[in-house]
Amino acid sequence: MKRFTEFKDFYGGMDCGVQLKAFGEALRLAVEIRQRLGGKGYLLETYVSSFLDAAQSAYSASSDYLHAATRDLDALIANALDGRRNDNPFYLKTIRFIWKHPLGNQERATKFALYRVALFQKYLRSRARDRRAFFRERLLAVLDHKALDQLRREIDGIVGQKPMDKLARLLRQGFLPSTQPSAFMQETTATLIRDLTRRDEVTGRFVFSLWLDTVVHAAFSPD
Repeated sequence: MKRFTEFKDFYGGMDCGVQLKAFGEALRLAVEIRQRLGGKGYLLETYVSSFLDAAQSAYSASSDYLHAATRDLDALIANALDGRRNDNPFYLKTIRFIWKHPLGNQERATKFALYRVALFQKYLRSRARDRRAFFRERLLAVLDHKALDQLRREIDGIVGQKPMDKLARLLRQGFLPSTQPSAFMQETTATLIRDLTRRDEVTGRFVFSLWLDTVVHAAFSPD
């Protein structure tokens, strides 16, 4: 039975040792391969730099996309509450939902939090293809796949494929320990938790407490 009473229930069963070890091994192996390349060490420098640029782009893309999605959903909610039109395709679903589930005397920021929690999942699903395209565009802006593949072939031809396969694995383990969707959902979950733990100034209650009331008494559902 899961009771959420122990530290490991929130921290997890594994520490960061695997990632930290891979991080250090990747850097050490990069030094070794660069030395073996001799006068062509710049090939390895370019290869690793390209990977790191792409990894940085992946991390920043999650934050940027979530910020944009939250801003757009807030605009939809504000327009629906104030009776203003919005050209976003999700606007009709937003305004119908708000009309169907009106809220009471909570402050406006609390209403935003409640509606955001209710609509966020469906809103992100409606933009799934757009989200993937956004990440792809950001990645391609810093990563030339053909050039990177050519670099890899040149390096393989000098030091062999095996050490470069190992380096690629260590770079992924050390610098990209989670998938892009997983990293995005971690940030999304943190945003929703902030909404749910916000305290309403009118009632003095947490949004999550108000959410439970709304679910029970107003059939608050994103369906």
